[in-house]
Parts: sequence; structure tokens; C-alpha cells
Amino acid sequence: MRAGKLRWCLTGAAALALTLAGPAHAKTDAVDILGAGNLFSLTAHLPDRDGYSYSLEAQDHRHVELTASKGAFSVSYAVLGRASTRRMDADFGPLGEVHIRFHLEPELVFPASRDKKKGRCQRRIGLYDGRFRGTVEFTGEATVTGTVAHSGAVSLISFKRACRHPQPTASTSSASARTLLRLLRRRSKPAAEFDVLSAEGEYEGRSVTFTALKVKTDPSGLLTNLDILGAAATERVGRVKVTRSVSAFAEGPALRVSRKGKVPMTVIASPPKPFAGSGLFKATPGVGSSWSGDLAAPLLGLGVVPLTGAEFSAHLCRASSFLKLERCL
Repeated sequence: MRAGKLRWCLTGAAALALTLAGPAHAKTDAVDILGAGNLFSLTAHLPDRDGYSYSLEAQDHRHVELTASKGAFSVSYAVLGRASTRRMDADFGPLGEVHIRFHLEPELVFPASRDKKKGRCQRRIGLYDGRFRGTVEFTGEATVTGTVAHSGAVSLISFKRACRHPQPTASTSSASARTLLRLLRRRSKPAAEFDVLSAEGEYEGRSVTFTALKVKTDPSGLLTNLDILGAAATERVGRVKVTRSVSAFAEGPALRVSRKGKVPMTVIASPPKPFAGSGLFKATPGVGSSWSGDLAAPLLGLGVVPLTGAEFSAHLCRASSFLKLERCL
């Protein structure tokens, strides 16, 4: 969901917003660069049109994703394709196709360094910029303007680990979280505290999710007292996985959570526009939980989609660290 494409500005908020409102393939953020294993994040920037901004992304060598964003709204189209440091190819069926080649130049490359924990393994981080040439044709939909491009800017973030003898490594996401947590513990900062309300259900055959994050305190101080909310609907159209999303930020009480120990535990979600209505989560130990209200969100191409009802279930997760927050999400 890739809402807003906030990548480097307020990196923490961007990463959380993309997690809350994004599709299955989460965006790469600064935290990922700290992780173990290999990282490949390729982005081709396409020209804006009719208020939409477009990008082509590959987070590995097989999955290609085209995203169209307009304000708080975005639609992502993901297919199996081919991506490397030299080219990108993808067939989006009736929605279009991509065949482009790259010329990349290193902007910032950290020389290989020995990983003490892995013995003979070495790490190398590189940031590359350049241009692409070829054909990008995206026909669009009734509510999403299409675009065509034959050249443009492209960027690559690469993190490689090379070992003389292959060894099992932890997943990038879990290793990233542990690394970040260690860095945060080295500072004398306030403890982190988060509340995450998640709801999921179905609407007209589509998978629909709503996630609201209340940041009470965080060691960086950037996100304290911030509520981040996102909704998304995912469906498969032929070979294309389509995810429509919307997100919002609020400094006010968009998410009101009852104090710890109170029975029943309640959460009232009242997101700002473009969301409408509110949702009430109520949970009693040994009895169960409920999720009700008239909360809804507009999604490009679908109109207003309900986020509560008989087809939805919800739960609340409370975290006291970034590592526990990752488990909540």
C-alpha cells in the first residue's frame, strides 16, 4: 500500500505507514540496510500525470510492482517478472508491459568489510543511481490514469554478503529488527510503547485490512504521540495482484485505547479524512472480542469500502519495543 511513498523523509513513519497500508511486498527502508543477508531494492521513477505519481519497483529478482499514487491513495499492481542490475521485464496483461534497460553508476559504496560473527563472510553496501531506457506502457483503469515512459531515473540499494562457505543466516526482517533494537538500547532514551489495532475481513470477494498504530513513546522521539492508520483491499485480476490502499496520520486521538488492566478492554478508532465513521473494539478475557461500527474508507476503483461488520475480526496488540512491534504487525 505503499501509501505516500515516504521513504527517506521521516523514515520511521514511512516504514510504519507502508507496513500498515502496504501490499504483501513491503517497501525497503533504512532499517533493512542494517539487516543480514542480501538486499536488492530497485526503483524506476516514471513521469507524473494528472496528479498521479508512478514508480516501478523490485524488491528481489522475480517480483515487479508498478504503483500509482495520488495523495493519500495508491494502487499497486504486482506480477512475476525479471529484474536485475541491467534490466527489468514484466507483463501486466491488459494493463501494460515493461521492458527497460539500466545504466547505473555508484553514488555511495561502502567497501567490503569482514563480518566478525560470520568469520570468512564479507559485507558490501551500495547505493546506485542512473537512467533507464526502453518501454513502459501502463494503460491504467477507469479511476487510475495510465502513463507511458521511454526513459527516466533509476536507483538501486544493494546489500551483499559473500562467504567462502555457505552458512544459514537469519531472515532479513528479523535480523533487521534485532540490529535496530541493539542500536536503540545503546542510547539513554525513553522506553518504546505502541498499541496496534488490526482488523481483517472480506468485501465483495476481496481481502480487506485495517490497521491503526498508536505511538505513545519511541526512543527516536520522532513518532511520539502519533497515530498512523491504513486500509487496503487486495484482489487478483488474472496474473496481476492488485492492492488499493489509503493512509492517514493524526496527532489527535484517532485511536483511543483503554488503560491497561481495564475490563473489558476497548479501542475506539476514529480516523481523520479520508476515512469516515468509527469502529469500536471490545475484548473481555475468557469471553471474546467484538469489532463494530460504521468505519469505512474510500479506495480508488472501489468507492467506499466498509471496515467493520460480520465479515471482519479484530485484535489489539501492545508492544514495549520495536522488536515486539514487528511481531504485532
